[in-house]
Amino acid sequence: MHEKSNAHGNEMLTPHQQITIHTLFKQGKEIKEIAESLGVHRNTVKNILQRGEIRQKQERIKHSSFATYQKQIEDLLAKKITRLRIWQIHRERFSLIKLIDSFIAK
Repeated sequence: MHEKSNAHGNEMLTPHQQITIHTLFKQGKEIKEIAESLGVHRNTVKNILQRGEIRQKQERIKHSSFATYQKQIEDLLAKKITRLRIWQIHRERFSLIKLIDSFIAK
């Protein structure tokens, strides 16, 4: 049996793997068999089958907590202000220290 490399969504299945799942299922293979043969979790196989479509590129979108400040940061960088000073400015202006502290505390 293959090692499960897709645990917790760390690696996404290629279109070829997705097609293989659909093909094996149509050939009468059980979900458990398909999962074992591809080295993925059976829930991954179920999700692919339920979705019904082949995704060319799977990705998870996670928006940055700092996206709000991106334009301001880019402007300061263009003025050749150091990253440390930019951090200090934003900490003073927007109390980012509270945001950073909340992430550190987690």
